[in-house]
Amino acid sequence: MTDRFSVVWILVLFLSWTVAFEYITQNTCAASSGSTGKKTSTITRPGVDIYVPKRAPSTGPIPVKVKMIADMKIYSDNNGLLDKALDVVLIRRDAPGLRILRKMDPKVWMEPEIPLPPSTPGTDLNNAGFINEERQFDVLDFGATHDGAADYYVLANFAGRVTRPVPLSVENQSRRLPAGHTTAAPLLTTEAQKTISQPPASPGVVFKIKDDIVTRIEGAVRGAVQPSGFNGDKPLSAFVTIVAVRLASTGGISTGSFLLDADVKGGDYLAQFSIPVTLLVPRPDPGEYLMFVFSSDECAKPIHAVLRLNELNKGQ
Repeated sequence: MTDRFSVVWILVLFLSWTVAFEYITQNTCAASSGSTGKKTSTITRPGVDIYVPKRAPSTGPIPVKVKMIADMKIYSDNNGLLDKALDVVLIRRDAPGLRILRKMDPKVWMEPEIPLPPSTPGTDLNNAGFINEERQFDVLDFGATHDGAADYYVLANFAGRVTRPVPLSVENQSRRLPAGHTTAAPLLTTEAQKTISQPPASPGVVFKIKDDIVTRIEGAVRGAVQPSGFNGDKPLSAFVTIVAVRLASTGGISTGSFLLDADVKGGDYLAQFSIPVTLLVPRPDPGEYLMFVFSSDECAKPIHAVLRLNELNKGQ
């Protein structure tokens, strides 16, 4: 009886691990449209969960609650400071741009870290236990402001474990938050346009990773042309926002929001893009990444990519 119970318990853990893996690598924005008002997942291994309200006033509070579970390897690789492996990014849906959640006061000067004592030789840190930590942040922490309305997807990366994007609307009845920092996407030649995917038949974004002299993120987007908003704001041009999540025990993300040269047909804008990863900020380090591409309310299934040093050193 005991042996049978043990086999069943091991099977349950295996299935839990499998579900968690699929949750990380196969999410889409469409799959995250459910309630963010309560947690809908249970972490059974190193991972991360995030809670944000569906709506919050621009004057605050705009809470972001994160639950992290680390094994001892993650704990050791980050010198016991789990926040070092955590990044929370807010991707604009209503305009180009994004913002990174502040985890500490940028004005505070930190003392040099004291290294952790070395582990006992022969210790398997992957199976030496788990550490649970919950952190409560606010988008307005440490003097940050949010002077206007904006819609976001919120995504967290902890030590290479990634949440699905969840929606957040920050409300302000007087004005909309201006678009964030953007870069014009490189113009495409006629020949390049022929090799890139065509825009989808309905609103959405598609992309692929192209291993060229420099790795590029190539794809196409179709989106509805938005009417004028607050105070006669001009309709938005086509844009994509790229988030490259580093799949490493120390975490890390690189991002960029890019304006596209688009055609307008039947009330939709249509655009193609080919963006070298060297335009992302900060410039990605070599390693494994999960690539997300967002455009307004749309986002594509993320794609796994491996960036190599020689590709990143060749510039654009």
